[in-house]
Amino acid sequence: MQIRFAHILWAGLFLLTACTYHKVNLMGSPSTPFHHLENKLTKHKKVYGLEKVMFDTHVTYFTPELRELYVDEYANIFDLSEPEKEAMLAQEIKDAQEYDDFYIAHFASERGYQNINEQSETKRIWAIRLDDVGSELRPLSIEPLRRSEQQQYFFPHMDGFSKLYKVRFRKTTSQEKHLVMTSPARTIEFDWNF
Repeated sequence: MQIRFAHILWAGLFLLTACTYHKVNLMGSPSTPFHHLENKLTKHKKVYGLEKVMFDTHVTYFTPELRELYVDEYANIFDLSEPEKEAMLAQEIKDAQEYDDFYIAHFASERGYQNINEQSETKRIWAIRLDDVGSELRPLSIEPLRRSEQQQYFFPHMDGFSKLYKVRFRKTTSQEKHLVMTSPARTIEFDWNF
């Protein structure tokens, strides 16, 4: 009995040490300052139909603070030189002043509802807007992002069934962000209050 307890204790300590060393939690997900804040800024909605999940959507608002942590984590992982890191940070700061960026990981069980950036009016299913004080903003761009290990590391809520998009709006002055995704089937809303 004592030998089993000792083995379990050593295995537990080894696991905790490995998780700390590799910056992952016990579930195997990344656990860095970037990921902690990214998790807090990610909103999740699951929409159910009669028998199945219709939509499973995660939206991350890329705040200036999250951008800085992103640059730190990116520079650490990819061993950027100081000038490369400074250039990347300068671009992120510039983008934060001009744009509101959202990363959307979206799954749809129905054919056609997966692609949120369809541009032709005959095939357009999703309309996305950001509500600002007294106005509705349409995206400046909706950029599909290719699935890669890098994307899955920085956006762990992106699974094998979701598509990831970067959605960019002009910068709003409001401290409240209200993102709305509308389709013929349902409307999904996400809110951030700062």
